[in-house]
Amino acid sequence: MLLTLAASALPITSSPALQLVCIANVVMFSLFLYAGVLPYKTMRFNLTECTLLATAGLMTAIVSGLTAYDSYWGHMVLVEILMIFSTVGLASLTCLVMILFIYKELRRERRAQREKWPTLPAKAEEPWLWGTYFQHRRS
Repeated sequence: MLLTLAASALPITSSPALQLVCIANVVMFSLFLYAGVLPYKTMRFNLTECTLLATAGLMTAIVSGLTAYDSYWGHMVLVEILMIFSTVGLASLTCLVMILFIYKELRRERRAQREKWPTLPAKAEEPWLWGTYFQHRRS
């Protein structure tokens, strides 16, 4: 809700740096609240949330550095390109890690579900049919 307020009260066309600073403050405040409260029972979920918020804060800080018009880095094309690629790299790495976590969790759930199913005795002379699969799932 605070992110929506910052985006609507401070349009990106009129004051991009101020909007990014407000967004960074909201993200960092959320990070401190998550780290202090730890709302999930599973610590892995809490650490994942804190890691995502820290990455979002870092990406917001890098992008706010891009909007700065200092002579140190605002006008150097190489530094701007490095900042852009580091932001894109952080976003890509975060997405890749989350995809891998989801895939790992799905495999763990399927493995646990397979262990719950009773195994049917295999008959060498009878081919495996879809009907036996559906009968097995119903029971």
